[in-house]
Amino acid sequence: MSVANGAELFGNQSKTDGIAEIQLLQDASIAASRSNDFDWHNDPVLIPEQPAIAIYPNSGGSLTIRQHQWPSDDSIVTVNFDCLGSLIEGLQRYLPESG
Repeated sequence: MSVANGAELFGNQSKTDGIAEIQLLQDASIAASRSNDFDWHNDPVLIPEQPAIAIYPNSGGSLTIRQHQWPSDDSIVTVNFDCLGSLIEGLQRYLPESG
């Protein structure tokens, strides 16, 4: 980021604010260089990798829940539509309590 770009980002500043602008540009440069050193194993990862999950009705008259497992075969669970309420109730037990 050049000083000209910094002026666009931070608006027109007086000459006395030039030192603050330089510090902001230096901080941005440091942050950009740190992004190249990011470590997926030690930095705070909020959402780890999750295999894709699909849900769809199948030709047998029930619901299919399928999880992608490349290069292996996908994991597949079928649920009769009349059992969906029980499945959803069971899954809701694992939701964290809000509040």
